[in-house]
Amino acid sequence: MSGPSDMPPQDVYTQYGYNPEAPYMSQLIDLELGDELNLNDGPTLTNEINWFNDFEPSFPNTILYINNYEGQVSDNTLNTMINQGHCDVICFDYYPFQSDIRHEPAQRHRRIEHLAVYRVV
Repeated sequence: MSGPSDMPPQDVYTQYGYNPEAPYMSQLIDLELGDELNLNDGPTLTNEINWFNDFEPSFPNTILYINNYEGQVSDNTLNTMINQGHCDVICFDYYPFQSDIRHEPAQRHRRIEHLAVYRVV
């Protein structure tokens, strides 16, 4: 989802025809509310927290989560998001097998350090 106005159900016309989501809402498992947002920015963090708090009651059986890239947000920001936004999951991207990333032991160690941050908060 790119913003609150994109929340399901969205019954839209696409290049493939009419695409109603409403009949499938009972099967909704999870929703990512924003992707790699700059949560270190105060207004962006506040908007994300409000988004979670506004829509959490409407999706009680749905996993609501955010995604960041490795090391994108501070530990303090992650804690604020957990405590005030009540997100169910926080995950991060890391692509260890891209051709432009070296696979040295130091890189593996860095990856493990970032896993530890997400586990601790």
